[in-house]
Amino acid sequence: MRGVAAVVVLVWHARALFGYAPASGYLAVDLFFALSGFVIAHAYDGRFDKGLTTPAFMRLRMIRFYPLYGLGVAIMAAGLVGAMLLHAHTNWTPGRLSTALAFNLAFVPVLPSLAVDGNLYPLDPPAWSLGLEILVNIAFAVSWRAFAGTRALFIIVALSLAMLVATANGYGSLNVGVDWHGFAGSLARVSYSFFVGVLIMRLKRAQGPVPMQSHPVALVVVIIALVAVLSVPVAGAWRVPFDLVAVSVGFPCLILMASTVEPHRRLAPAFERFGSASYAIYALHVPLLALASGVLARLAYKGGDSSGTMVGLAFAVFVVMFAIVADRFYDLPVRRHLVEAVLSLGRKYRKLRNQRQGG
Repeated sequence: MRGVAAVVVLVWHARALFGYAPASGYLAVDLFFALSGFVIAHAYDGRFDKGLTTPAFMRLRMIRFYPLYGLGVAIMAAGLVGAMLLHAHTNWTPGRLSTALAFNLAFVPVLPSLAVDGNLYPLDPPAWSLGLEILVNIAFAVSWRAFAGTRALFIIVALSLAMLVATANGYGSLNVGVDWHGFAGSLARVSYSFFVGVLIMRLKRAQGPVPMQSHPVALVVVIIALVAVLSVPVAGAWRVPFDLVAVSVGFPCLILMASTVEPHRRLAPAFERFGSASYAIYALHVPLLALASGVLARLAYKGGDSSGTMVGLAFAVFVVMFAIVADRFYDLPVRRHLVEAVLSLGRKYRKLRNQRQGG
């Protein structure tokens, strides 16, 4: 599901190459938030119960986020430097690039006066959702004890849903968050979807162990339904109710359905690889798109319906393959080394502390 949604977001941003954009592609971000809540509750509830601290949890989360995000920022910055050296038309200057680079490398959104095209993270625009993910991860860790029970979690989900409804009605859709203007609305998006994902996981856990089943039809239904929700054209008057129903009902139901089935063992490696590469697709596709667009502009590419679609498909295949390679040969090794480094520092700190206490 994450892999398919990531490709939909890719097409959404590369509409100039495809000549087409999935009508509700931006809602894929809400699915990402819900899947994140589901997976984090599965992976970390037990560890928090055994004493995992908020700083330790956030170190692990930053190790998960930063390598591919940093690579995306580096690709975009390198492309902009190349564009300036070639005297290509751009809104960037060396000073603006240096300032944005300092902010974004620190994983901090730029100030409104420095934003390019309104983006909070101009060197990797999709990272606005990663910034929200960091905020909600901190909230989850700090409040874990308070919201360990489902009753308290129901309350926060209900309050977040009320905020989500207000956001959709206030902005006319849930397509908010990429700039400062929609920042308040983006908090409602991440809060509702993330915590509803946590709630689904905990309700499933309370149900007891349920054996997974290999059910090809159910998998096909889930994927087709997901693509349909993200792609179906929606008339203006129906945009708000469509967004709200998709996020509050549709995605939770798809996650619940998908969590009970698994692919056939022969297909499982492909599903796993595509899912594993989904974050790389998301974090790298806009910087790669900026490079591709610059190259096509230098080649005086004009496009067209048929050629545009072929160029778009070629770009999508390239990004997916690049993401798979980056995930396997860059992200996984870097994260492994970072975790080992953090554990080593922790052991040295504990040894030093014990020596001081002993002295």
